[in-house]
Amino acid sequence: MERSELRLLCGLGLQNSDLQRPSNSVSSRMEMRIDNWKDKTFAFIVYLTYIRQKVSRIIVPSIVSDCFGVQEMGKVYALGYRNWKDLQGFVGLLKSLKVDVVVDARRFPTSKNLHFTGENLKNELPKHGIRYEYLGHSLGGFRKGGYQKYTETVEYKNGIGRLVEISRANSVAIMCVEPKSRHCHRRFIVQSLAALGIETIHME
Repeated sequence: MERSELRLLCGLGLQNSDLQRPSNSVSSRMEMRIDNWKDKTFAFIVYLTYIRQKVSRIIVPSIVSDCFGVQEMGKVYALGYRNWKDLQGFVGLLKSLKVDVVVDARRFPTSKNLHFTGENLKNELPKHGIRYEYLGHSLGGFRKGGYQKYTETVEYKNGIGRLVEISRANSVAIMCVEPKSRHCHRRFIVQSLAALGIETIHME
């Protein structure tokens, strides 16, 4: 959907909550307002486009910012560090991706490779202009009952909320151990972000 069309939808008085409701509720809001528009045909076309593309599922952060004054999101990457022996190659990749913040999603930020302990990353990454954030307390793996069940908890949802907050105006790399996301709990984090309309780029 074109940016101008979405701005028109904003003008129709749609609220953030409307984008999460079934289309029937949105339809009733639009029917109440459509008489106020000079060009009813154009408004109707926009409405059909809205339903067809299911904006509530695919709306991108830049458009959300236009409608609701939310700060534009940076890019989000997901990766595992196991294949790196030291920080040089790891930092080189982060710099090439223009990453601003590394979010450590490990439950326990320790490593046999001392370059990648949480403490060392906290000390070394800022030297390269990259911030280190540890969110393993809320997003880390090894949860009783399995990680998928853990994603239903308030603690997890708070962690996702914090991750989204960090991602505003920052390019973020979600970091764990395993190079392949299918072997790592971060795939659930990526799914949660996708449900919010935030695309994550896998670096594998």
